[in-house]
This record gives sequence, structure tokens and C-alpha cells, in this order.
Amino acid sequence: MIVILQQDVKGTGKKGDVVKVSDGYARNVLIPKGIAKEATEGNVKNLNRQKNLKNKVSFRSLKKNIIKSSLICRWAGSISRNCSRL
Repeated sequence: MIVILQQDVKGTGKKGDVVKVSDGYARNVLIPKGIAKEATEGNVKNLNRQKNLKNKVSFRSLKKNIIKSSLICRWAGSISRNCSRL
């Protein structure tokens, strides 16, 4: 059975991974404990949507940090002209 892991599972995969496990392991352990859910078409699409959203948020955060660093560098450069470390 193919499942989507909701938590890290030692020897199986990390959270968000789509993995193939035995049917018994999935039905008797992973799914009842909420560790995984079945990888239906809808669940996989939802996972991809969440990953894309997370990447967009990470990109925006990185962009803000780069802009802040650039502004700090310009400010520091105008004071000391030694901004090569940032």
C-alpha cells in the first residue's frame, strides 16, 4: 500500500514522504495511529499544494532577509566602507 507519512518513521521515511509499505503495516499500525494516511489522488494533490505553499513562504522570507541584509550593508557601508563580510 502507498501511504503519505504524517510523522517521521525510523526506517521508513520522513514526514511528507510518499512511501510503499506492506498492507498489514499500513492498516494495522500506521493509519490507526495517525502516523500515515492512504495516498489517494486527493491526498497527494493536497500534499503537493501544501509543499508549494511552504516553498512560497520560504522564498518570501528569504527575499525579505536578502533585502534587509542589503539595506544594512548599504547603511554600514556608508559609515565604514567595510561591508564585504555581510
